[in-house]
Amino acid sequence: MNKSFVIRISASLILLGMIGCVNNTEKQSREYPGHISYDPLPVYDIKFFSETLQRDMHINVVLPRDYESTEMNYPVLYLCHGYTSNYNEFVNIGVPQYLNQFDMIVVMVDVGNSFYINWARSDDGRIHRYADYVCNDVISYVDRNYRTIAYRKGRAINGISMGANGAITLGLAHPGLFCSIAGHSGGYSLDGAREGLKKKDEEEDPVANAWREAMINGTTMFYRDIDIEGFSTMKDRTPGGKIFTTGAQTGRIDPYINVLKIPVEKLPYIYIDIGTEDFYMNQPKSLCYFF
Repeated sequence: MNKSFVIRISASLILLGMIGCVNNTEKQSREYPGHISYDPLPVYDIKFFSETLQRDMHINVVLPRDYESTEMNYPVLYLCHGYTSNYNEFVNIGVPQYLNQFDMIVVMVDVGNSFYINWARSDDGRIHRYADYVCNDVISYVDRNYRTIAYRKGRAINGISMGANGAITLGLAHPGLFCSIAGHSGGYSLDGAREGLKKKDEEEDPVANAWREAMINGTTMFYRDIDIEGFSTMKDRTPGGKIFTTGAQTGRIDPYINVLKIPVEKLPYIYIDIGTEDFYMNQPKSLCYFF
């Protein structure tokens, strides 16, 4: 547990070091990178209306220590939570304690259990275009309301587990948005999704379906730390419908395909890691070998 915690936080800070516009001032000691003796920076829970999703959504924002006393524009790191988690995940594991030495804005996004994808089909009357939500609504809101470096060299995206998938797939599908992308403990292969397209709904794995139903009905776990109308329970946060209905849709977000479409000089920095005991171990290794 502690090893995983250190890896995840350290990787977030490594990613920030890749952004050329991050500027550590002289008054910040370079002898203690990641030092946490300072008080944690305040976390602002921000509600705003998403034009894409047509509903109120929340993000957490952490501002640099000197934000109010300067007129600087700052780079932004977007953090993507994992499956069954939420935008408070990075608060819970202590990220604000590690940000005192970095002149940057950190934004923790929330997409429920959507996989950061524009779903092909909605069966519950709601809009599930979460890739558009992150890349259009969230970034636009942040750039309008904070002093950001509002173009590619001032943005990075990073995530854990499902959020790793989101960060890598969004970053490679939109290389003009982010100069650095990173994923921790992600599973990046879409082979399972393509296999699933060959099956009819009634042929899907009954064990997996039973687990999913139990989860969204709250009989296996309970949600925590948030109170958002219509988006707090597992059932509310789990889209109803189909992520993909055609193979072409999987290709639009497949990192193995999209990385080949980007000229080498326009590729973002890419950082991927995973714990040695993680059951997804082979997927990041395969992707790294491919890169």
